[in-house]
Amino acid sequence: MSNRVVIIVWVAGLLLALAAYAAGPDHFVAAVFGSIESLAATLRQMVSDMGTRAYDVLRALALGLFAIFFVLSLVAVQRGLRGRGTLVIVTLLFLVLVWRQGAEATGHWLLAFLLAATAASNVTRRLMYAPPVLPGWPP
Repeated sequence: MSNRVVIIVWVAGLLLALAAYAAGPDHFVAAVFGSIESLAATLRQMVSDMGTRAYDVLRALALGLFAIFFVLSLVAVQRGLRGRGTLVIVTLLFLVLVWRQGAEATGHWLLAFLLAATAASNVTRRLMYAPPVLPGWPP
């Protein structure tokens, strides 16, 4: 592990401690959940401003990108690359995000789109730049 990773972890931990102190240690979790709810409300408003047609395009893209991620992940696992855990976690997160329907789910579909786009691009990158795995190698 490089020294940069250790330094980043330390800095992130100290920033978390600073945020907990600023919000008050007793109210930190409530403040974090409040921020998440505020972000979800902002995303809902953003998506509702886009209009119905754009919302339908967003949902279709989210489903398509998830399908791309799913199939490419199966290919990666078949080639011997790691990715089973990612496949399970991303699938569960995606299903949780798109399970709800209605006006309150608009922000969830945007998050599902972002999750699927990120996951699909990552598995594509891994497949394109991974060295070929030889059968029986390493011994």
